[in-house]
Amino acid sequence: MTIVNERRSYHLFFILAVFLLVGWMSLLPPDSVHAAGGDITISGEGLNNPEGVIITQEQLRGEEPLDDSYYLEQQDVVYSTINTWPTKS
Repeated sequence: MTIVNERRSYHLFFILAVFLLVGWMSLLPPDSVHAAGGDITISGEGLNNPEGVIITQEQLRGEEPLDDSYYLEQQDVVYSTINTWPTKS
């Protein structure tokens, strides 16, 4: 009888480990979630440059200058998800 219980506990442990592994793998994000790299091209009427402006990811992060010495400013903005508009200001 103890051999049967040992086999059942081994099989139960194996099944639970497989479920845990499958559940953990399902939590991994797909590749499409990761931000796509590349540059941003701004063009059209109203620009002084008819060819358009190309801005790289490094320039958007403020790591490289946009023009000769102009860096884009980075800001941390905190938003609240609690809506208390009518009762609190």
